[in-house]
Amino acid sequence: MTSPAPLAVGCTRVSTLQQDDNYGQATQAEEIRMEAQRRGWTLLDTVYEVESGAKEERATVARYYALAEQHPGLHFIFPRVDRIGRRAHLILGIVSELHKRGATVHTVGIPMSLRSKEGMLMLTMLSGVAEFDYSGITERLHRGKYAKAARNLWPHGSPPYGYRIVRDERGKSLTLEPHPDTAPVVRRIFERALAGEGSPHIAAELIRAGTPPPRPTKSSQGLWTVRHVLYVLANEAYTGRRPFTGPDGETAVVTFEPMVTPAEFARVRALVSGRRHHRPARTRFPALWAGHIRCAMCGGSLSVFRNHNDTKKGRTYYVSYRCRNTYQGSAMAVVKGMKTCTHRRIHNHLKIDEAGWALFVQAMSDPAALAQAAGGQQPSAPDHSARLGELRGQMADIVRRAVLHGLPDEVVTAALDPLRTELAALERDMVMPVPEPLPDMTALAAQVGAHLAGLHDLEARREALDTWQARLYLGMEGIERVEMTVQRG
Repeated sequence: MTSPAPLAVGCTRVSTLQQDDNYGQATQAEEIRMEAQRRGWTLLDTVYEVESGAKEERATVARYYALAEQHPGLHFIFPRVDRIGRRAHLILGIVSELHKRGATVHTVGIPMSLRSKEGMLMLTMLSGVAEFDYSGITERLHRGKYAKAARNLWPHGSPPYGYRIVRDERGKSLTLEPHPDTAPVVRRIFERALAGEGSPHIAAELIRAGTPPPRPTKSSQGLWTVRHVLYVLANEAYTGRRPFTGPDGETAVVTFEPMVTPAEFARVRALVSGRRHHRPARTRFPALWAGHIRCAMCGGSLSVFRNHNDTKKGRTYYVSYRCRNTYQGSAMAVVKGMKTCTHRRIHNHLKIDEAGWALFVQAMSDPAALAQAAGGQQPSAPDHSARLGELRGQMADIVRRAVLHGLPDEVVTAALDPLRTELAALERDMVMPVPEPLPDMTALAAQVGAHLAGLHDLEARREALDTWQARLYLGMEGIERVEMTVQRG
């Protein structure tokens, strides 16, 4: 009585379905079938995978492991080593794991067993070749995408929310244009942000309007969140520019129709980055400057530290400020990449709170200090000099070629018009914006100072610190300075 033929499973893989025109899964499956026939094995199944071999987690690999456990002694046939994976450590890891589970891996064209030391040596060498080949493919793709970006064409990837890709008759991407449905949403978000509204209010308005978010998620329940709004407000692509970095570190900038000017974008970023949210005190020992106090030595925040002393009269509590970066264990600081600081003084919070508040009221009552805080919010003109130089060089090159080859005027004009349009837009954008007129700071300082001097409740004072975005800097000798930000507009 003859024993049954050993069982085998064929394993094919392509990164994308478009690869079927080159070394597709039909070709791979045929090579596997012939190899199984040559070895006298029964082909139990053929697994077809469409996934990048460089991906760390692949569902098909988990299926390989399950088959190996279901059928002890199973043979896995791959047409080539690079069909197992595209990274050497992934290839060797998959083969090793299958062997541990009692299976045996074979590749077409390698006669020796991969369980032998000779076979593992060959597999290690071919794994390195597979990774080297993959690195060459990714580099060529990277260079191709960068070359496309250098021609001011959208090279790859999904467009930012609010835009859509313009394609030619062959389906190749050309540039971006505002999407008629979502571009008004983006513009509205920036308008509300420029008007001084916070991200929670903007998100709430979009929810009430029934506007679908950019990427609905299960956690957001298909609604706009603060994270969605902040993503839009932080994306510089809405100024009509998206830089792409080449494989050698060079940068090409793709330009398209903007939704906001660079000055408006800079203004929004200043508003968002300067806005801080502070929760009401949630402790029995609230400190006035908690969340507003900074170390003058390292720039880190100071935490509220509580200690106590037990006596016959009972327990006495002491509340102090101390630098967070000082009392972290040195080994843990290194492991976590945290800052370390030599500011080891512990400051009594009652003295700091009263002295800091007095300094804050004094600064807010000073017209010069108030004007300086307000004046720092003035937007500055962006610098497009590098791009302007590129455009002028391209225009000069077009004219030179036109003269050299005797090109018709209409051809030259068609080539120059887009460059002239962008050049004019950038030159307009570089004009220094007219500073917003400051109010009468003397009267305003007197009004604000009188208001602050009348605040005695802790939460009322903390609300004032939040409103004016106050920051108190503390050094070894005590308070060094107080800073505040005056939001305008």
